[in-house]
Amino acid sequence: MRASQDAPVDQMGTHKLADRTADEKTQQFQLLVAAVISSQTRDSVTAAAMTRLHGLPGGLTVYSLSNPMLTVTQLAEFLKPVGFYRQKAKHLKAIAETICGPPLNGCIPNTLKELLKLPGVGPKIALLVLWVAFGKEEGLIVDTNVRRVCCRLGWAPDGSDPDQVRKSLESWLPQSLWPEISFLFVGFGQQVCKPINPQCGRCEVRNMCPSAIEDGHNKTPKRRNKSK
Repeated sequence: MRASQDAPVDQMGTHKLADRTADEKTQQFQLLVAAVISSQTRDSVTAAAMTRLHGLPGGLTVYSLSNPMLTVTQLAEFLKPVGFYRQKAKHLKAIAETICGPPLNGCIPNTLKELLKLPGVGPKIALLVLWVAFGKEEGLIVDTNVRRVCCRLGWAPDGSDPDQVRKSLESWLPQSLWPEISFLFVGFGQQVCKPINPQCGRCEVRNMCPSAIEDGHNKTPKRRNKSK
């Protein structure tokens, strides 16, 4: 169902938003920026914001964002209409300033512990950066699509938050499949297992899904019995 690879995440996901002509350190920083912007924001909106940032004088680098001539207010205008764009502008400015100084000296951290010390970087963003920037598989990346799909399939209890879903899946899913599953389910949630009007009629696993709707005209999947 995902073989065509035409979901928004495939074309405009975080992993697609770095300038591949830039040096490795710059690309890693750009992927960090994209990951921060992507939180609670559609892929198309994130991609558009990244395009604007790539147009900064000197391009999108840790130094262009930390430049005192670029104010937080100006940076926020580049991000708008990204979700929480004002707060993200503050975080990105602070991240760039932190990375510019010692001991990082222009290099973004490559460990979960150090990434979590950066302003505005939580577990989901840190795990995403580790995978797209460094190829490290240290945890499942659970966004709203992954959470919804997993809860509907019964892979996590109804009402689980992203961190609970992540821990549930990591307890049994082979680590080598974590990045693949994350991107697989993001696109599946965007195209088929939508929050409203899920396409259960064309879903090839509907007979194994406890939340599949029986009538293609229903707007939401039936709820599973939480006592089971």
